Amino acid sequence: FLDDIYHQYLEDPDSVSADWAAYFREVESEAGASAAPRGTMLSASRSAERVARAAASLRSGRAVETMDGDAYNAMLVHTGRAGRVRPMNALEGEVLNYQASRYPLFSHPTEFHGFVTQHTSGRIRFFFAASDTEWPPHPTLILQRLEKDLLQGWTLIGHLHNHFNQRHDHYVGTLAPSLADAQYYGMLVERFGLHKAYITNGLHTVELDADELGAFAAHGDDE
Repeated sequence: FLDDIYHQYLEDPDSVSADWAAYFREVESEAGASAAPRGTMLSASRSAERVARAAASLRSGRAVETMDGDAYNAMLVHTGRAGRVRPMNALEGEVLNYQASRYPLFSHPTEFHGFVTQHTSGRIRFFFAASDTEWPPHPTLILQRLEKDLLQGWTLIGHLHNHFNQRHDHYVGTLAPSLADAQYYGMLVERFGLHKAYITNGLHTVELDADELGAFAAHGDDE
């Protein structure tokens, strides 16, 4: 992810945001010209300290309400600052295959919601919401049910969501929450006590703990 933006910066420094440009200049200055050949993102940029400084810069209001907000969120995951990426598991695969059987993933891509709840008895429930569009529907009926279930010993232990890309991006979705996703997760944590969020692209899944979700850029952060 960083490599792509760095290549873009090398080709035309004005084509990336001021935050990214400042970050790359700082890394190049600290690492020195011999750290890595031009055209390859400096390995020094992987350090937690430098990524943290870049994250702090990108967290400004200028970045949040633009594509830089999505880039910031992807950077947090793909530099190890938040979440854990792993292979997609069986439940996630079953849910994705079910939706793909309704609308083919490549020719008619869609996104879905999956809500995983657990009762004090150990029972598990899975609520599913999807449509024929590229965006998941607002799960009004599910949220109404969750409000009642929380009063009857159920806990919202997980929210599953899928990401995809168009053909020119090789279909593989980004393993990080979008600005809208991050805003939605904030609501689920506040109203329903969400424990974890999961985003899958059909190959891998990123797991995000509730206490990590506030680190991601979200719509409305600059208000």
